[in-house]
Amino acid sequence: MSWYGQALESWYRNQTNASDILAQGIQSLGQSIGHGIEEARQNSIANQIGTQSGYGDTQAANSGAYAPRAGLVSPGDMPGTDASNYIPSNVPTAGTAPHPGQFTGGYKGLELKMAIDALRNRTANTQSEMDLRRAQGDYYGTHTAAIQENADTARDRADTYREEVNRRENQKNADSIQKLNSELTTTYGKNTAPHILGALQQDPTGAQHRGDIQTIDGQQVWVPNPNGKTFIPDAPQPEPEDKGGIFGLGAHPAQPKPLSGTEIKIPWEKAQEYQKRYDSVTSGTQGGGGGGNLRQVTNAQDYAQVPSGAQYQDPQGNIRTKP
Repeated sequence: MSWYGQALESWYRNQTNASDILAQGIQSLGQSIGHGIEEARQNSIANQIGTQSGYGDTQAANSGAYAPRAGLVSPGDMPGTDASNYIPSNVPTAGTAPHPGQFTGGYKGLELKMAIDALRNRTANTQSEMDLRRAQGDYYGTHTAAIQENADTARDRADTYREEVNRRENQKNADSIQKLNSELTTTYGKNTAPHILGALQQDPTGAQHRGDIQTIDGQQVWVPNPNGKTFIPDAPQPEPEDKGGIFGLGAHPAQPKPLSGTEIKIPWEKAQEYQKRYDSVTSGTQGGGGGGNLRQVTNAQDYAQVPSGAQYQDPQGNIRTKP
């Protein structure tokens, strides 16, 4: 190609590029203008919404001399004189409405205002929730403390009641001389207590009052036996043995006597049990008994041995003082 052709081709190419650049510029300008129009429209709408929503500068517009005021309907009368109040000239009496303010932040400003309001609401809600939870915690803490206090009081009352019941039960079950006498009387007959307890006082081992009951020739006889199973305070003593006269004539061994049927009979184990209980009561270990080891008086001889002014216990279990 000649130099002329090359120059001509270059000129056409430059013209095409210039045309493309111009077209692109026109297109970009059109897009920019469109974006500007759209943004202006969005800002206008946002400013309108912001103004209607109270985002305008209402604080400055409604403060000081520009604060809204109510209109004066009537000047009224002076108190006491009923004369009409005087209003100087040039004093406005008409009311003014609050200025709504004008929002000018556009849609970006509206987004920011809404974000700030949302954050404030969340903060307020969070604080309210914290206050509520704190109040609930205080309530439940106080309620729990009251429940615990009531439970402690109820437990103390229950313990006191149980202790009182146990005390009364122990007092009821505690041995006493009267109780022992009543048991012996109920089980072995009237007035048996002085005989049984008196015999045990004189014969703690029971060697002189223990024996066995046997039947000889159809009769029940008392056979003394230090290891016998039966304790009889008033057991009939056997006839002593007789070695006889000259050449042993008339000799015979000790002869047991028949029982009359009125004797007091008690198993030796029971007699020992009553003796231990009686000693416990009279020594004061049961707490309701007899004020120490008192002399037991079952007959005139026992009474004669009690010094004047000393205490003793009669057969019925009563504690007395000898004159």
